[in-house]
This record gives sequence, structure tokens and C-alpha cells, in this order.
Amino acid sequence: SVAAQSAIVIWYTEPVEVRQLMSEADFRLHTHNQHSTHSFTEWPGGFPLIFTKPHLPCPILPGIFVLFVMIANLAPLKTLLKVMEAHHTKQVVDEGFNIFTALHHKWDETRLHSRFLSVLLDPNASHGLGRQFLARLLAYIPQAPGIEAYGNYLIHPNEADKGERYHFDIFITDPVSRTSLIIENKIWAGESNREDSGQLERYYDRATKELGIPGHKLHLVYLTPTGWHPSPASLGKYDEQDDFPLTCLSYTQDIRAWLVSCQKELSLPPTLDSAITQYLTLIDDMSTTEAQNKEGEAIRDAIGANDGLMAATKYLLDNFGHVKWHTLHAFWKELETAMRAAFPSFHNDWKEEVLLSAINQMAYKDYHRREDEGGYYITYGNYDLFVYQYTDGKLYYGLDKPTGKPGLPEEFVRQHQLKEDTIANPPNYQRWCEYDGETLELKDFTRNTTFGLINPEQRKATIQGIIDKLKALAEALPE
Repeated sequence: SVAAQSAIVIWYTEPVEVRQLMSEADFRLHTHNQHSTHSFTEWPGGFPLIFTKPHLPCPILPGIFVLFVMIANLAPLKTLLKVMEAHHTKQVVDEGFNIFTALHHKWDETRLHSRFLSVLLDPNASHGLGRQFLARLLAYIPQAPGIEAYGNYLIHPNEADKGERYHFDIFITDPVSRTSLIIENKIWAGESNREDSGQLERYYDRATKELGIPGHKLHLVYLTPTGWHPSPASLGKYDEQDDFPLTCLSYTQDIRAWLVSCQKELSLPPTLDSAITQYLTLIDDMSTTEAQNKEGEAIRDAIGANDGLMAATKYLLDNFGHVKWHTLHAFWKELETAMRAAFPSFHNDWKEEVLLSAINQMAYKDYHRREDEGGYYITYGNYDLFVYQYTDGKLYYGLDKPTGKPGLPEEFVRQHQLKEDTIANPPNYQRWCEYDGETLELKDFTRNTTFGLINPEQRKATIQGIIDKLKALAEALPE
């Protein structure tokens, strides 16, 4: 009945009288463990409280008691839960290998996006399609001067000269007619405004005053993920000028539509068509990032709307390292118990102090010491099978290569999806541990598999999955 009404769960180690808690004007909660003592004051801020069913054993942390605190005003919490639900239902598709992200960060404006777009727009580029890319993009800039009427374009950056000219991200100009286009690329970066001038104001003045480009032959494009407008500070003295030659374009709509139309209408070489397809996945990521930004703002607003929820969030963040510590400790101890029951030949390679040190490193963000790795072993015939954690926090199972004997048959290795590690001492065959198809990386609690170990049922299921893999491997071993 408590769970059905929504509750915040508080855990603590020493049972206290509910009447005492309710009578204290300054409500304090103390949690004690072997690491440190923490106090929490004025819990939980703006929430009217009703205390019910104290002193229940905590299913997550052994030896910890639970106090259910009912919240009368659930509006801010429901807002937060709504945002979280939207996050969990969102589908994220892994597109696999991408040549662009292999070479540069996916939001690199200068070396990735500006260079790729400028090469497409360059009539003299090696794609051999002349000004067809440029002509189609100009359809999205109807206010631009008649640049497509001329063919003697100079575009920077280009394949031969990858540097910017005059600090313009993309500069397209006809040296005869002086018709010019400046594209300012903004992908999650701030504007380069100064006290004496704005960024776009400075670019316009540089083009017209220093380069001598007539104002009526110059146009600026402000290219951003979703087409937002530059700030008044960026436009400076031109902010109030209605006829300022500026067009705002978006990656997620305008550039995407332009590239898709080029794929449909132009006879593209296969390599270029494939490159554009991979580039489109980056553009789609911009849309996802924008949604994540809005989601973050919604979470911030939901938490910030109530002092109690702010206090509860801070308390959770301050103490989550302890939750991770107890989760990892419980995982290794329960895995040891399960392996001892399943395999009579079990032996422990973890020294207790090393195991505790490794858990401390992973729980409290200090997992760089080389010696803190280890695991559990079982002997099966001529083989030593293992569950082993490396210093990077990844968990593997497999078997050591027997000394003085040939390696395992290729068919056996392939069937069990093992990878031979010839650098290890001794050399071994291994595969990462996983739950529900996702690898286990014990240092990373942002992964569903690792975070799920907090839940005792999922922890039990994960351990059983490891036991089943070891049994299947052991039973299939050649003599």
C-alpha cells in the first residue's frame, strides 16, 4: 500500500522512534557505515511528511533499515517522473562505424563540418559535380545575391587549402563580381563576441570595409543545429537593421533536406553517396542532442521547483558513492557464494584487501591503480576457468591456456565467442560478461547492466547468467 501511493525511501543503520523524529523541529537523518558518517538536515524541505511502517529491512543494503516517508505534495515529483519516463522510452539507434567520428569529434565545427560542407559546395572539388551542390543549397537562401549566375568561385576551406580565410568558417566569393557568401557554423558553441563588437557585426565590417565587398553583394548565413537566431550582441550595431543580409539555416531541417535531395537528384559516386549517408547520421544526432538538452532543462526545472526535491537530489548525489560501494561488494560476495555452491573446485584469486581496494576505486572514482584486479577461479580437468575483473572495471569470463598444451580448437573458440589473449600471463581465452545483451563494466553506473546490480533480483539473475556460461564452457571443454 505504501508503494502504491509513491514514497521516498530513507535507509539508516540504527532504528529510531518515529515519534521522536516527528517531534524534532530540525529533522536529522544519520547514516553510518565503515567509511564515514553523514548528516542530513531539514529533510525534506518543502514536503509535508507522514511517517509510516518504520524499521523494515532494506532489500538492497544488508543490515540497513528503511523508513518510508510519504509525501503529501507530489506535484514536483510527478513532473520529474514524467521527464524520466520520457527518457526511458526514447529509442537510441547505434549506427555503427562512422568515418567522420573516427577522425574527429562529431561536433567539430572547423575540421569536420565546415570542411566537408565547403568541399561539397566547391565547384572545383574532386566530386566532379561542379556547382550542383551549391546551386541546390542556394534554393534555401532566396535572399542571397545572384551568386549562382557566376562560375569563377573561390571557396575556403577547400581540398588543397584546409584553412579558414579571414576567420570565416566558409567563405564563397567570386573575385570578378565580388558576390560573396559567408557561412558562420555554430554547433553547440558560444558566440565570439567582444566588448567592442559582436561576431557577425565584425565579420560584416571585415568583408565590406577591409575586403571591399559591396554590401549589396554580400550575404551571411548563420548555420546552427535547429536554426536559432544569433543574439543581439552578435549583430551589434546591425541588430535593429531590418534589411541586414542574414539567413538562419538549420542542420536538422535545411542541410538535411539539401543533402537528401542531392542524393536523389544527382548521380553521386558510391563513395560520396556513402559519405553523405554517414554525415546524415551526425545531423540526426544533433536532433537527439537538442532533445537531451531540453530534457536536461526539464529535469532541472522539476528539481528546482521544490526545495525538498532539491535537497533529496543533493543527498542522493552526495551519497551515491556509498550505494555503489555496497552494490559492488554485494555482487562479488554473492558471486563467490554462488560459484562455491556450483563448483567444488572454486578458489579465490582476490585477496580481501585488494578486492576492497578495487571496490573503493570504482565506487569513488579512483580506478587507476594497476594492481587492483582479480577474480575467482575454478579448476575443471586440465583447465582453469575464471571470472576476472581487469583494471578498467570490465568483467570477463573464460579459461587459461594450459601450459605445454596446444590451444583450443578454432571451432570451439568460435562457438563460444571467445577471444584469445596472448599478452596475458598466462595466455587465455575470454569473453566479456553481460546481462540482457549488454556488457558489464562495474565502474560505470550509467550503464543499465551495472546500475541494475542495485536491484537484488537483477544482481541474482546476472550472477546466475555468469554461472550458466561457465558451466556450458566447462562441460564442452575437450579432454
